[in-house]
Amino acid sequence: MQEVLSRPDESDKPVEEQEYWTLELLDWSATWRPGFAVQQARGFWSEIDGQFMFDEVETELCPLLIDAEERYEARRVAFVKKRFVYSDMDF
Repeated sequence: MQEVLSRPDESDKPVEEQEYWTLELLDWSATWRPGFAVQQARGFWSEIDGQFMFDEVETELCPLLIDAEERYEARRVAFVKKRFVYSDMDF
């Protein structure tokens, strides 16, 4: 599962002035370290690269899906409090 979050009140700004975040719930059960991960990253437009770039990547590992879902929801709520909501943009 992945969401791209943005601030609707910034949609009038040029894309290079807007801030985006991705929030993902990843299934790592087929890896050497089974479990789940909740990952968030800040996305921004890079004029030099001509594409979206990502930094401030944070990954939190959870052994159980229920724990990962709770952490995902907690992070989503924190973004909503900062006025970031779901965006239909796709990087």
